[in-house]
Amino acid sequence: MTELTPKQRTFLLALINAPTQKQAIENANIAESTAYRYLKDPVFNEEYRKLKRVYLRNVTTKLQYYSNVAINTLVEIAKNKNVSPYARVQSARTLLEFGFKGYEIEELEHRLEELENEIEREDKK
Repeated sequence: MTELTPKQRTFLLALINAPTQKQAIENANIAESTAYRYLKDPVFNEEYRKLKRVYLRNVTTKLQYYSNVAINTLVEIAKNKNVSPYARVQSARTLLEFGFKGYEIEELEHRLEELENEIEREDKK
């Protein structure tokens, strides 16, 4: 497997940290044509996907850490009679939506696990 060049690595980090591709190109101090050539390179794209997975895993961990604070805040708003009715409804709606999504995800994980187990059993036959 081919290693990335220092300029490719710089652009890779710029892509993760910049809000737009254009800004990443400027931050990496490379030509637009060079950036698009990098983006078409399968090795570069694989490294980019790996880096995005690491980045998103870190973001997810941080979100999970602060989720209790967010939930408590929404509950406080939903229960607070001094807050506007709109804010209370939005808080309640958000709690319900995420509660339902959590349930859906758990159900999908359970069904996926059952299917994987069934496939594993079939493969052993």
